[in-house]
Amino acid sequence: MLGASPASFRFLATAAVILALAGAAYGFWSAFHPLVKPLEITLENLPDSWRGRTIVQLSDLHLGHFHQPAAMERLADRVNDLHPDLVVITGDLFDGMTDGMPEFEEPLKRLHAPHGVFFVTGNHEVYAGLRRCLDLASRAGIRVLINEVVEVDGFI
Repeated sequence: MLGASPASFRFLATAAVILALAGAAYGFWSAFHPLVKPLEITLENLPDSWRGRTIVQLSDLHLGHFHQPAAMERLADRVNDLHPDLVVITGDLFDGMTDGMPEFEEPLKRLHAPHGVFFVTGNHEVYAGLRRCLDLASRAGIRVLINEVVEVDGFI
């Protein structure tokens, strides 16, 4: 900065570093404290059979290096406490899969919904080993969707 004193530059640099660290700390904290955010969505042409039902959507869980099986068990309990009719997992379920992570099979089996648990992949499944991720999800009883449309009790 032209014309700025060294003291004002140090102040701005220090403030930028503090803000960056605070943002990173909040991001790290929030990664381990997922939010439950209820939303009511109005859809035209929603089948009557789906009016008043609950769908839980999970995304970016990144199970692996940071989120261990115990975290998935706690999350499954939270999801099941919502009594969802359907659970959808929309990508980045896994991260850093080096050995197929069989320890996540049982915690994932704990997710329950009368109309099923469905999963579509994200980019981190590719990084972690797509076949291993798909196999693990399938073994856990999760329906993996690959370039397909599914009809569930009149809901597509």
